[in-house]
Amino acid sequence: MQSEGGLEVHVEKRIPIGGGLGGGSSNAAATLTGMDQLWDTHLIPQDLEFMAAEIGSDVPFFIRGGTAIGEGRGERLTPIDLQWDCWILLVCPAISVSTAWVYNQARIGLTKDEKLINFRSIFQKNALRSLRGSLENELEGVVFKRHPLLRLFKEDMYKWDAFYASMSGSGSSVYGLFDSLEQAEAARSFFLVDKRVTMYLCRPISSHSPGAMAVDGVRCDYRLAKCLE
Repeated sequence: MQSEGGLEVHVEKRIPIGGGLGGGSSNAAATLTGMDQLWDTHLIPQDLEFMAAEIGSDVPFFIRGGTAIGEGRGERLTPIDLQWDCWILLVCPAISVSTAWVYNQARIGLTKDEKLINFRSIFQKNALRSLRGSLENELEGVVFKRHPLLRLFKEDMYKWDAFYASMSGSGSSVYGLFDSLEQAEAARSFFLVDKRVTMYLCRPISSHSPGAMAVDGVRCDYRLAKCLE
């Protein structure tokens, strides 16, 4: 089916720009899905994901939603069933990081088979407390060198009892996963004194909700959680 004319899209950003939270990719995925519905093209998910991959490596994830391991450039997705039982503190500093700049500076090869086996084992067993020693954002080295404040934020998350902390995507947001609300609130109180940041206290959403989480060895997205404020 062909449609004459075009489409005008107005986007009001509700998450920080340049924060590594997948905002642009989720906007692109929502636009593709909306066009499919608007023009009644009835594309199958695989066709939408193929088009999404031409726009960006992580856009297919936002078409599919749920929890998934990404391979290749991140566009080849394998769904996994992951039960989350934790609290998330998201810290967004007033720093905008260019994704293009980060990847130009980084030297990252394709994900190794042994890493993928390790990832699958952790998530298939719901062994979230093993994340700290197994899941690393390889873009942190580049971003932390230019913005050492973000390294301190990650270290502070662990000081306040996060069982896992990481920079989100290519930065600049940093998040921590906590076993209890009390721990997350204590960490939040610590970061409150820093006027350079905006914070969100979150809970995981169902793994069946669109955009629940991406696990590609590099990033975990803001859309993994429902924010409470």
